[in-house]
Amino acid sequence: ITNLRYQLLDSYIGLPGHTHDSVFIIEDFLSIDQNRKYTIPAQHITNHLALWENKLYSKKNKLVAQLGFTSNQLKEFEEKVSIPEIDLTLRNYIYNFRWNHQINEHFELISGSQGMMQHNFNEPDAEEVLIPNTNFYDLGAYSLIRGNFELWNLQAGARYDQRNVSAYDVVDPYQNNFKGINYSVGVSRSSKKFTTRLNISSGFRPPHVSEILANGVHHGSSRYLIGDENLVSERANQIDLYLGMHDEHFEVIVNPFVNSIKNFVYQNPSNQYINGYQVFNIQQSDALHYHPHIAHWLHLESNFSLLKTQDNFGNHLPQIPQNRWNNIVKVQFESEKKLQLNALSLQFAYYFEQNKIAAYEQSSPAYQLINIGVNGFYKGKHLLKFSLGINNLMDVSYVDHLSRLKPFGIFNPGRNFYIKLNYYLNKR
Repeated sequence: ITNLRYQLLDSYIGLPGHTHDSVFIIEDFLSIDQNRKYTIPAQHITNHLALWENKLYSKKNKLVAQLGFTSNQLKEFEEKVSIPEIDLTLRNYIYNFRWNHQINEHFELISGSQGMMQHNFNEPDAEEVLIPNTNFYDLGAYSLIRGNFELWNLQAGARYDQRNVSAYDVVDPYQNNFKGINYSVGVSRSSKKFTTRLNISSGFRPPHVSEILANGVHHGSSRYLIGDENLVSERANQIDLYLGMHDEHFEVIVNPFVNSIKNFVYQNPSNQYINGYQVFNIQQSDALHYHPHIAHWLHLESNFSLLKTQDNFGNHLPQIPQNRWNNIVKVQFESEKKLQLNALSLQFAYYFEQNKIAAYEQSSPAYQLINIGVNGFYKGKHLLKFSLGINNLMDVSYVDHLSRLKPFGIFNPGRNFYIKLNYYLNKR
């Protein structure tokens, strides 16, 4: 089996809360005009995605080979519509090979390799350099064994990764090599009404060049970022437990996990300002995450997300999302008519106050949102699917804790109406 896919995305996007002025006021970013035309500053983004996938089968083997290419070009126009301030292109060349071998009726072996060549370069005519010209070379290899014994499933595996990073065309060229080995062990038992699963695993993430070499204004977040060339790879160990009870009309899931991260990379706000922008220092610290998750009823889904983070000294980490209680009531319809409604849904989400913050970080008050949606289809000669609804029904004024526009006091969208239509050319 062979598949060849190609995708093109070309878009122009306005930039709210974007300025180069060292002294600014909120009114500079607000307008009472509502239209579909953008004004500068704006970005022109062009994405290309190509993927060639091949699958080969034999009696006990399956081989998957993928070759891919992506290109992302970002042009940012500040004061002129012809000359970009930023003209940055990111290209990726990707391969992925995976071999599945059925050892016997109980055990399966999965082995493979993944790799990527990434080139990030700035056009010479660009007036600003957001990220320096950089090359990435990634290489990974893994092996995994699975066992299936009626109600029981076992899994164990290991993976090796290596990344080489080099930055050129800078005053002080940077080059480094990051390596890591990860493991994963899990066991699960599934019956008609109960599912139990326990997993223990590790993680590895090398720092990105933007975290290493940043030294300037990031206009998308209105922050002055200062990187650290001494950053090392993040390493994590996680244990998670899954307990599920299932019935025809009722389902309860409890899914707590604990994740310990060594050398955790984050942007730490400071009390310094450069040209009117708050300075964020990219730093590392050890962190501990705890996250219980409860969800799912038939036609009624309710989940509570709690995230608590701190370093080894008990200090809160910055930019942690608010705890959230999310509820969805869904009514489904069945009909043989050409015009049919599939489901009507009502969502109520409550975001708790976030006051467990780092020094020099702003706290966020609690708020609640109500969303309504309906979807269905018309089945004529061709199939037409539709969905429409209202987000933020009560027109609540709120700012998400992680919003990049929060320093300016610019709210998230108010009451928002949407409609979506999918028309299928082939007969259904």
